[in-house]
Amino acid sequence: MSFDPISFLENVERIFAQASGLSSVKTWTRPTKLSTSLETPEVAIEMIAGNIDSISLSYPNKQIEFYVRFVIFEEQTLSTSKMGTIYSGVIDTVRSNPDLKNKSGSATCDYFGTFYGRNISFDLAATERNGVSVNAMKIDVPCLVRDT
Repeated sequence: MSFDPISFLENVERIFAQASGLSSVKTWTRPTKLSTSLETPEVAIEMIAGNIDSISLSYPNKQIEFYVRFVIFEEQTLSTSKMGTIYSGVIDTVRSNPDLKNKSGSATCDYFGTFYGRNISFDLAATERNGVSVNAMKIDVPCLVRDT
């Protein structure tokens, strides 16, 4: 496998945008994707905290570790929020896709989710703008790719 971060994130978006638990998401964004519409809830997919190392001297392929960050934005105009549903949808989709298979069924990573003591982390915040409540959450999911 030869790692390409842009096509990797395209595949992540494809998997998560099709997940039944995430049907309430109106807009998906990621690096290099042009988007003309920004409706909320919106999920932005990013790659953060990446590092590259060799696996071992006897196995000189690269090992790439990073987090896939899901940043969720929601303008809340009703008394209920979709944030909890979207959070659950992301976690459930992570659980059911531990190697993020592409369209042809090949694994695009070795581990996606918790592994080697790395955990999924999240933050939740809210503010108000012009009388509208704006909620934001980020979910960081660890990922490991062994590249050739």
